[in-house]
Amino acid sequence: MNKRSFLSFLIFFVSHIIYAQELPPENTTRFFNLGVGYTLPKFLDHSFSTLRYQGHAVSATGGFHFRAPHRLHHLDFRFDYGQLSNASNFATVDYFRFEGNYAYKKFVKNLWKDRLQWFVGGSFNSLWTLWIYQGFVNNSYNNSVYASLSPNTSFVYHFELFQRQFRAEAAVFIPILTFAMRPSYGTTRFPGFLDDDRDDTLRQIWESGQFASFNKFFRYSNTISLEYFMKNANRLRLSYEWNFLRYQEPRVVNAASHNITIATMFNF
Repeated sequence: MNKRSFLSFLIFFVSHIIYAQELPPENTTRFFNLGVGYTLPKFLDHSFSTLRYQGHAVSATGGFHFRAPHRLHHLDFRFDYGQLSNASNFATVDYFRFEGNYAYKKFVKNLWKDRLQWFVGGSFNSLWTLWIYQGFVNNSYNNSVYASLSPNTSFVYHFELFQRQFRAEAAVFIPILTFAMRPSYGTTRFPGFLDDDRDDTLRQIWESGQFASFNKFFRYSNTISLEYFMKNANRLRLSYEWNFLRYQEPRVVNAASHNITIATMFNF
């Protein structure tokens, strides 16, 4: 497709969205979601290595969405597994990531023609990451846990195209308070703590954590999704998420990921 053809198609697509008939507010709905996807992760963690790593991972997602005309409850989970390497392919790292998020948002106002809706609320966001490289003698397991409270906002747009209904959403959260647990990586034990003589693993994990705000911990997550309404009341959902994290204790870690997921939303 040349540039002129692509531009013509884009104008046609946008004009049909803009001038489509106005749709009534969405009724109360409940969905159980299951999906699969692909993740492109990158990280630089000075507790693990001075090299930058990136690679590929597969994703499995699940969740529950309750939606009413004036409020949203979203509970979402995602698990990633893949392998990462540095630029020189010196080492291959096994990559594990689990994320769980609960968001509650209330309707604020209609921004355009009763179809572009603005929701604002808060969320609880949890993230666990594990990077494993058996070639390291003293820090094979790089294990981190983050639990955050965040303001959360989203813009929801309903439209009709080719006599089919769609729902688009853009959502963002940025934590304001986080409890971060990052062990000190002095041994090859899974928790990674300096004291091998202690058996109270859970207490040691808790003692490794501290509360942090913007000055030490920053995370940004932006999700864009498109839902296609099926005739059986279920939906297909295509979503893209960009996630960035920076934490400075005990050593600087930067982690980012691009994720694209396709899911089926089962109405019940």
